[in-house]
Amino acid sequence: MPPLLKALRDPERQIAAQAATTLGNVGEPAVPSLIRALNDSDGYVRSMACYALSTIGPHAAEAAPALIQRFADSYANIPAQATYALGRIGLPALPALVEALKSTNVRTRALAAQALGGMGPPARSAAPALIEAVKDEQVVVRENAVEALGNTWAFSPESVAAFARALRDSDAKVRLKSLQALAKVAPVAASSIPTLIETLTDEDEQVRGGAAKVLGNMGAAAKAAVPALRERLNDNDKLVRAKVKEALTNIEQSGPPPTGVK
Repeated sequence: MPPLLKALRDPERQIAAQAATTLGNVGEPAVPSLIRALNDSDGYVRSMACYALSTIGPHAAEAAPALIQRFADSYANIPAQATYALGRIGLPALPALVEALKSTNVRTRALAAQALGGMGPPARSAAPALIEAVKDEQVVVRENAVEALGNTWAFSPESVAAFARALRDSDAKVRLKSLQALAKVAPVAASSIPTLIETLTDEDEQVRGGAAKVLGNMGAAAKAAVPALRERLNDNDKLVRAKVKEALTNIEQSGPPPTGVK
């Protein structure tokens, strides 16, 4: 194995890439050496170490903390490579990623949320930490946390409540991500209807249109939103008006609201 590690530093980049591929094929026994390579002074070596660890996958769980440290790397593409490698490791990396959501480094928090979202529903145990991250002081973290929560565990009442709160976020990108998440769970998101009605008057036309679409997806459960939707038929944006019309059609052509929905 030492010759392979030395080859990672070969000035001929093709040789270095072949060495990384071979180390990945070695599997778990190569992980400690690759962790050391993640701290090498040569950015290309660090990059190749990320690649090799990504090919090892779940058996490289030991490398998760070291990969998370590379989120703050200044070398081109390494943060993205580390995020991909953690996604390949999967659930064994989840505890380290949840802890990374508390990092003092903004990029680390943002990429931790992104990596968790990439794992999908198997990472649903991270939902409480992601709900907290939706309140982060940095927009990029909130945006990634909302999207990740929508990908991992959007259907819980706690998640729906977090999306509803995010509809009042100061940043339109966060509000849009929240609407995208609510669109996935519209049939069980009736508790968000009052906030969605408020969102119909948002300053951003994409947000207004998104709110109308989600309400329309709720069908009869969103009957209470009909008066507010009718007011938006005069919206100054053509696309918003179209989405409002579609929402009204969906709601008014639906049957009676489900039991418990007024």
